[in-house]
Amino acid sequence: MVYSPAGLPYSAEPTRHPEGPFDAGALACGEEAEPARRELARLSKAAVTASRRWFEWAVREGDLPGRTDCATLARYIATVLNGLAVQAASGATEKELRQVAAVAMRAWPA
Repeated sequence: MVYSPAGLPYSAEPTRHPEGPFDAGALACGEEAEPARRELARLSKAAVTASRRWFEWAVREGDLPGRTDCATLARYIATVLNGLAVQAASGATEKELRQVAAVAMRAWPA
């Protein structure tokens, strides 16, 4: 099971849990797929907004330092998740993906 920054399981249906990863390839598609690209971009923006709100809550609760830049952290997490999804689709092993995630977590606010 893969969990969001909020600790919620990702859904196979991104419209139910907009913080889920997206198919980055669809964002770089041809003109005929423009409506799909716009919708994926909208969902991606919603995911970043949802993550930012969770991080702001975590700051208020004292789970993250007060100096945390929640908007940038949300964008960073979205970027890492999208990159992991592309790597997984390209054949990266679970071990390789976990190693990348471990490196990414070193950037997490202490």
